[in-house]
Amino acid sequence: MLTDPPLYNKSHNGQKFFFNQSSKVVILELREIFNHAGKIFQWDEKYGMTAFGINQNIIQFVLGTKSKLLIHYYSNDTKKEYWINHDVIKNFVTKNNNKKTLRGTNIILNNIPLSLFVSKPVFSGRDCIGSNGQIKT
Repeated sequence: MLTDPPLYNKSHNGQKFFFNQSSKVVILELREIFNHAGKIFQWDEKYGMTAFGINQNIIQFVLGTKSKLLIHYYSNDTKKEYWINHDVIKNFVTKNNNKKTLRGTNIILNNIPLSLFVSKPVFSGRDCIGSNGQIKT
């Protein structure tokens, strides 16, 4: 499976994440969503209003390793999975206002619209083939 086992975990100012180097998947657990990000950052309507606020250091790690990001979002005793590829993140953060510094700290969050995430991982090219030559699922 793409997310088992995590090879190591790290923490950036309260946001702990796991990284599976062989599948290039970063896994992050979140319990909050930013409901009015689109209005605050004045995004194009196509992005909607809600976003995940993700520590800028984690975003830089995802981009640097060219990984997929899997968010486990917990709300009211339910868990949902949201996937996004590094290239989608890079495209959004370079073209749109999305950074917010948490009050009273030097922690910077990149706010990524929920509308950019998908429910299943998206593969392209060599991402589809594992080291054993089999198609990843």
